[in-house]
Amino acid sequence: MNFDKVKSNIDKILEQGNIHCHLDLIVGLPEEDINSFRKSFNEVMSIKPDELQIGFLKVLKGSPIYYDKDKYGIKYCGYPPYQVVKTSCLSSTEINWLLKFEEVFETFYNSHIFERTITYVFSYIYDYYNFLKS
Repeated sequence: MNFDKVKSNIDKILEQGNIHCHLDLIVGLPEEDINSFRKSFNEVMSIKPDELQIGFLKVLKGSPIYYDKDKYGIKYCGYPPYQVVKTSCLSSTEINWLLKFEEVFETFYNSHIFERTITYVFSYIYDYYNFLKS
């Protein structure tokens, strides 16, 4: 994906001033490791979306990723929602940590309860992932 092009398009939309920006990141995509997630998270947060949903890959029978699961070392829960639990690039410990990270992020950023504080703090930092990891 060309992130610069995506960011440019989103910036144009946000310039209108009347559109709610909701972006998504998916944990567990093929060949994504903790460092590439961190990079993606920081890039998306640089846009300052109104909400960022951190989702986790679901391996549904019949989907393309289902047929490629062995190729990417994807292990997933055998019952709904069939969520990824490990890949060749993300350990189960890292995915469990990202589940907790997502919960903290949802509580403090997406809830908008601490909007002024978060906006202030985020105006001084550029590694959002590392700040939330602390």
